[in-house]
Amino acid sequence: MRKVLAISLVLLVAIVATAAIARAKEIEKPVPMLLDQGARGLSQGIFGVAQAPDTFYYGGTVWDAGEGQWEAAPPTAAGWANRMMWSFSSAGWNGIPHSGQNMDAWKGVDFTADVNNYFNVEDGTTIGTCATSKVLFCGLTNTECSNACYSDLNGTGYGNGWNQMVVCPSATHNAGDALTLTYDYANESEPGYDFTYVILQTYDTIASAWIDLQTLATYDDLVSGTEGPINLAAYLSGGEQWRILFQFASDGGWSDEDGWNPTSCGAVLFDNVVVAGTTTNWSENFETTAIDALPSGWSKYVLGCGDYFRAEHISNLTTPISLDPCIATVPNWCFIADSMLVAFDPGDPSYPHPLCQDNYVESPVIDFSGHPGLPGRYLVRERFGDLPLNDHVFMYWQVKYKPGCASGGWSPWLTDNYVWYTREGASCAQWTEDVSAYIPPTATHAQMAMGVLNLCDEDPWNLGCTYTCNESPYYDNITFGVFGSPDSPYITMRELDHFQDQFAEDGSLNPTSTADTRSPNYQSDLIPPIFGDTMAVRGGGANVQVTLVFRMANVGPQQPVTHPFFTTWFPTATGGGWQEARMDTCEVTSSDGTYTNAISNWWMSCFHESDPIAVANGLPEGTEILPNQLFCPGTGFEYFVKSAYTSTPGLVFTLPDTVNGDPIRGNRFEEFEILPMMRPSVSPPGSVVWPCLIIADHFGQRGNWGEQNSDRMARHLATLGYDYDMFGKLGPSSDLRNGIGRWAANTGQIGGPGTPKY
Repeated sequence: MRKVLAISLVLLVAIVATAAIARAKEIEKPVPMLLDQGARGLSQGIFGVAQAPDTFYYGGTVWDAGEGQWEAAPPTAAGWANRMMWSFSSAGWNGIPHSGQNMDAWKGVDFTADVNNYFNVEDGTTIGTCATSKVLFCGLTNTECSNACYSDLNGTGYGNGWNQMVVCPSATHNAGDALTLTYDYANESEPGYDFTYVILQTYDTIASAWIDLQTLATYDDLVSGTEGPINLAAYLSGGEQWRILFQFASDGGWSDEDGWNPTSCGAVLFDNVVVAGTTTNWSENFETTAIDALPSGWSKYVLGCGDYFRAEHISNLTTPISLDPCIATVPNWCFIADSMLVAFDPGDPSYPHPLCQDNYVESPVIDFSGHPGLPGRYLVRERFGDLPLNDHVFMYWQVKYKPGCASGGWSPWLTDNYVWYTREGASCAQWTEDVSAYIPPTATHAQMAMGVLNLCDEDPWNLGCTYTCNESPYYDNITFGVFGSPDSPYITMRELDHFQDQFAEDGSLNPTSTADTRSPNYQSDLIPPIFGDTMAVRGGGANVQVTLVFRMANVGPQQPVTHPFFTTWFPTATGGGWQEARMDTCEVTSSDGTYTNAISNWWMSCFHESDPIAVANGLPEGTEILPNQLFCPGTGFEYFVKSAYTSTPGLVFTLPDTVNGDPIRGNRFEEFEILPMMRPSVSPPGSVVWPCLIIADHFGQRGNWGEQNSDRMARHLATLGYDYDMFGKLGPSSDLRNGIGRWAANTGQIGGPGTPKY
């Protein structure tokens, strides 16, 4: 285990980073995101009501005597000039002195060391029908899931980022002795990412440490049975001390915690463990062990990499921020100074980030209850990094909030699952994240964290690792902002949440062939990939309705119009007018297929059960607003989404900003097309033509005013008079295989020997 391998790469370059980027996991493998001055990683929305005049920024550490804890200092007024901020300098910032605490009361955490006790003996009184007798169970009971603010509260569950380990009593093996292991098991974990291991360990007397000698079994998905007898003697030579390690490891997403892989019986359970041999014989059915305990001689095992976060003065760092060439040429380019947060091992200057490092630093509590109901949240900080991709040392962030659920506790850590590197050498920049979709308006407290992750050994993208690194990254000048209007719910979309340009599914250039309407959000590393089936929107708050508003900007020349979409759902659609339908809450089917789990504050482009069109036509749940296998080449859509509280449907937030747009194009809408963009041909009658040029934008990112770079290219080509199609690939790039054939078109559609082609 150790790290999330379903993480994706995002570029941070030597330019000021002001992108607003909205983790979950492999269904959300993100797009590389280039950040620049004045740019936004996502298209920006607009409140249809009066907004709060500015943002309130919290930072700097003060003692809250009422709560008995260190907290972020609140601002005296709105605006950047009045911001409170963690600068980590001895003089403090804006009248708030340094607290005197280590790192100004920020706290480092070794993510690889799972100190929680989630591997214990349970029975039917605590885990229900999952067990008819006492078993060794890895997971949380239903009550524990509720108290931990898990999304899935059906039965028991498990969480993200677990590395739970339990070991049995050790023994010494004699050469020539027989020795076998048998046990019963039942596993229910996310396939391909969350695993249970049964490992034979031996004690290394030279290193004075237990080492993994042999992995005896590995389980994922929904599997159960009896294992063994496994011949342990085959791996042992004699004279060594041995034991069995039972381990469960989950990655950073898709579990009961976030609801994306809901389970009925937690992660895994074991029973009837039997060791049989010439001199060593014992069995354990756990019946004499107390609930929430371990049998005599059994123990929890914790193995971590280490916490390396600390405050360090700039003069003590051997990787200077002056490596960013812009610092010497651009006034006020970088404000990192004095002391800052670092996370490297000073004891190993030749390789300061250990190969096992997954380490984050969490802020003091941020109490923004003084500004209730504001839906917007910003995480702002400066960072310096000299982090080439092939060094495989990355940055990441995460946030959590409370009340995270009805119990009033903290939510799990939430993040976009991106990892960040600097492509063009060393860079110092401000780095801003819009985390509004992760922290709902009802939250009153939050914490944020910044992390460092070494994936050199894993090399999940098969790029090859240099096995070199430096002391960076550094973090400084950190603040947390709240903003917006309490009258409308705030929503966001990332690149991979949008509808993706598509080609016909049958691989042909037939003008009546149809395409899927789907996002680029793929759910596996298969080739071709399995895509997320609908456009998705995320936000925060209760009693929120989200509406998809769209129009057919183009209708393919041979587009059939007999489907109910055209006749009864949206009978005026082919005329180019705007249509709308309420979107439904996202739902995920449990791993055993027995129930579905609604994912709160996510919406998908399927009809809500109360939408008038769904009601009038008796549409079943899960009916897509823009159906698959209906639209033909030449058909194109413009669309936007809007949100409102159900009590005030007229007070809306619109995404993107359809009022102000951008200075060049005016009003701004999202769009997608079924390619090629065929049109009627004059001769012969009934035939079609299409552009002979296609531009494939694999960059898939937004520049100024949230405009897609493909849109900017399209505008330029149109000015030059070219007849062209534009394929904007919004897809994720975690495996860095970005060919157009992987994402939409096949060789028959983009050109091959003897085939129609562009």
